[in-house]
Amino acid sequence: ILSLIVGVMVWIGLWILGIDYSPALGAVTAVSQFIPIVGPFISGLAVVIITLALQPDKLLWAIVVFIAAQMILNTVFVNWIQGKYMQIHPAVIMVILMVGGFVAGFWGMILALPVAATIWEIFKYYRTQQQQPETADLT
Repeated sequence: ILSLIVGVMVWIGLWILGIDYSPALGAVTAVSQFIPIVGPFISGLAVVIITLALQPDKLLWAIVVFIAAQMILNTVFVNWIQGKYMQIHPAVIMVILMVGGFVAGFWGMILALPVAATIWEIFKYYRTQQQQPETADLT
C-alpha cells in the first residue's frame, strides 16, 4: 500500500510539472520501495537521471516533488498504517521514534516501536486481569 501511495504521488507530481515518462518514474518509485533502506535512494537517482537527461530545467522541481512525496509518506502514511496495526496513535508513534532515536540512535529508532507496542500490550493484559473479578472455586 505504501509503495503504491508514494508511486502515485511521484507520478502525479512529475505529471503536473510536465516531465516526460512520469508514469514510468512513478512505477519505478513504487517498485523500488520494496527494497529496504536503499530503495528510495535508487528511485530518487532514477528520477534525477531521467529528468536531467530529458528536461534539465525542471530538475530542481523534480527533486522537490520526490523529496516531498517521501516525506509525506514517512510522516503521515507510515505512522497511520503502523498505528492502525499496532493500535497506537500516530502522534505517539512519532514521539516513540524520536525518543528511541535520541536514546539509542539508529537501533533505537528500529527497536523503539516494537518494544513500546509489546510493553503496551503487556500493560493492557495486566489491566484487564486486574479488572476481572476473581471467581471462587465452588467444587
